[in-house]
Amino acid sequence: MGPLVRPEALLLDFGGVIAEGTKRPQWVAELAAEVHESLVRAGSRGLTAEEIEVDIRAAADADRAWKDAMSRPYAPREMTHRRFWAGFVAADWPPAARALVTAHASALCKRMGQLRRTHRLRPGITGLLAAAWEHDTPPAVVSNALCGAVHRDFIAAAGLGRQAVAAPAPEPWS
Repeated sequence: MGPLVRPEALLLDFGGVIAEGTKRPQWVAELAAEVHESLVRAGSRGLTAEEIEVDIRAAADADRAWKDAMSRPYAPREMTHRRFWAGFVAADWPPAARALVTAHASALCKRMGQLRRTHRLRPGITGLLAAAWEHDTPPAVVSNALCGAVHRDFIAAAGLGRQAVAAPAPEPWS
């Protein structure tokens, strides 16, 4: 075996490595209620909260299948916030409702990420990140999440902002 080479970076997955997540089964109903309320406020009354919930569940299932399928191509396309909401959730919605969620797709993806799970730091992660910096090996967080802003916010709130990659935050959904 040859000499060891110092890595240029330490890549860590968010889910399961940086943080442990607990699923929140009620997330779909909560998000559907928020979307329904916003659609009604905007004058779009063609969908019930229950119909929106069914479509969000179907979209989440389709997104999982799509991610599995995209693991095969040489150069897979990334899922965008707009594609998720316009094509997976609201594909058969009235045009005004589809346009509204598409216009707010980034904020809706962030809200979905906030509602899906509660997170807590994994034991030892703070020490690992500190050791990486002490050895001039910058850590970076990687994830296949639809909305990385949720993870960046969690990392910043946990006091690990130095490790977070700066990116513009989406507009709030309401």
